[in-house]
Amino acid sequence: MPLSPSPGRCAQVSREAAPNTPAAVRLTGPPWTLTVEPGTAVAFFGSRADVTALFDRLLGLRPAAGLSVLGLPPAEAVRTATATGLPAGSGLPAGHTVARVLAVARRLGPRPLDQSDLAALCGIGELSGVRTEGLPAGGRALVRLAVALTHRPELLILDHPTDGLHPDDAAAFWGVVRAYHADGHTVLLAVDDPTEAERIADRVLLLSPDTVRVDSTPAELATRVEGRLITFDSPDAELAKLRELPGVAAATSAAEQGFRLLSTDSDATVAAVHAAGLQLTRLRIADPGLAEALAPLLPTDSEETA
Repeated sequence: MPLSPSPGRCAQVSREAAPNTPAAVRLTGPPWTLTVEPGTAVAFFGSRADVTALFDRLLGLRPAAGLSVLGLPPAEAVRTATATGLPAGSGLPAGHTVARVLAVARRLGPRPLDQSDLAALCGIGELSGVRTEGLPAGGRALVRLAVALTHRPELLILDHPTDGLHPDDAAAFWGVVRAYHADGHTVLLAVDDPTEAERIADRVLLLSPDTVRVDSTPAELATRVEGRLITFDSPDAELAKLRELPGVAAATSAAEQGFRLLSTDSDATVAAVHAAGLQLTRLRIADPGLAEALAPLLPTDSEETA
């Protein structure tokens, strides 16, 4: 379906206004045919192996027949720092300070940001003298992101970059990415948690082995879900018991004692939660989000293993 890019300098140029502007990404199957417009933030879901294989192709790490990145073969786009990213499982060299890593990264491309500007952009100025092996998980993720942003790529590709991070660290990471995207850059991302994608994505693609199963906006997907979303934190709630409460159609748990209930009768569900005598904080009732929209569609753990 057509999608209007989010605000930003590059995003203001539509295909109709500038027909000769190359797509940020163009893929002509098999098994998928898709186009990503410049300035768009797109979240990819589906089999993790399939999404990682696609992102590796976009980063020139695998054969890339049928793919173009801003009008270039992927390997050429990466070589010229037009596109860059964080492949799944990538890390940082050990034995060097953050300042040294950034200094080396600045020499490896055509248009480096000033090192102090780069550190400020990613919020890592206080880490400059820290060796990479001594970085906390959140700091490591931000330094990796700083390396990827060193030469101001037009396309940023992020393959599960917040795996294992505390929610606060993940929020800091996506804050930097969101600001970069708002400046008109294109972002492709893959995450396991749709609530993370919801913070930045203005388009969602769900890939199945032989087709693009979903191509929509997060807001449009959420309107397809019936019911209301009830979220709260509780140290003594049990997921199995929450699923048995009146009106509950689905229930999931999150980090830091968080719970999400999709209810077809939010008044009855909230009354039952209170009647259960649970300790509650941050109780909130809202419209369903991307997580509830995608839950019935995403592969299960057993399907991923198979």
